[in-house]
Amino acid sequence: MNRQMARRAVPIAWVLVAAEAAIATKKHWDRLEPGTRQRVVGLVAKSKGRPSNLTAAEKKELRGLVRQLHLVRLGRDLAMVASPLRGKKK
Repeated sequence: MNRQMARRAVPIAWVLVAAEAAIATKKHWDRLEPGTRQRVVGLVAKSKGRPSNLTAAEKKELRGLVRQLHLVRLGRDLAMVASPLRGKKK
């Protein structure tokens, strides 16, 4: 493989990893009930990215809903997806 092909191969690998990460994230999202997904989207939209835009009860509800996503498991899945790109230590 010449240098030009090697330079092209790296970005392609990153694109594949990004696609696999998106698929893993979507699988976790789809495990939620449709009503739960809709409520999460509604609360996040209402917050506009600022927790101070939500009431204390809404913040507590959102935390409970996000726990249902099993973020630790998602993190493990994403780590598995990205592990081939870590490369070998020199």
